Amino acid sequence: TNGWAKHTATLMASAGCSNGTFAVAPSAQGSMLLDSISLFPSDAVAGLFRKDIIDMVTAMKPTLMRIPGGNYLEGTGPRTRWAWKNTIGLPEARPGHFNSAWEYWVTDGLGLRELLIFANVTNTVPLMSIFTGYYLYRNSYTPLNESKKFAQDAVDLVEYSNGDASTTWGKKRIDDGSPEPFGLANLEVGNEETLYNPALPNFPGHYQLITGEVWNKYP
Repeated sequence: TNGWAKHTATLMASAGCSNGTFAVAPSAQGSMLLDSISLFPSDAVAGLFRKDIIDMVTAMKPTLMRIPGGNYLEGTGPRTRWAWKNTIGLPEARPGHFNSAWEYWVTDGLGLRELLIFANVTNTVPLMSIFTGYYLYRNSYTPLNESKKFAQDAVDLVEYSNGDASTTWGKKRIDDGSPEPFGLANLEVGNEETLYNPALPNFPGHYQLITGEVWNKYP
């Protein structure tokens, strides 16, 4: 083929092994490019998660799950923060990003929808962290007059999580495979933003900008 093609298969192990290696080898001479390879166990919960992990987390009876996490939300710059709109849609089409907070590459295969599903199947209430325009270790925010896009992202995130098919982002969630709304009801604006710099200015302005837009759409 001259283009990308998706192939799926069910692999049956002939024996148990604790240190096996997965390899893809051509059956004839030639060349090929592999872009995205994923392996899931046949009993994956919701087709996504290892059952032993879900059982373990559920047994802990957590009451709240912070999504997507703390420093992971902010990154150290525009290209390394968690931008939720890049984490939805086909997993193989997601660009991924370098997680500079913890210094490794992520494919974003575990994106917004998957994290909400994880909270749902573990009977946990999701608490969604909202990016404000602040990047780790910096001494200032993105200027307030350039930050309305972050407020719009917050509004769109709620719509993706809870909207119906008549809404732009609700339809995207449905198209992604989740026809029922997640019922997201808890938002956290920012993440420990004065921890590294107690004198960091302008959080109130960014907080008011984001919450004002969210409450205007979802009073």
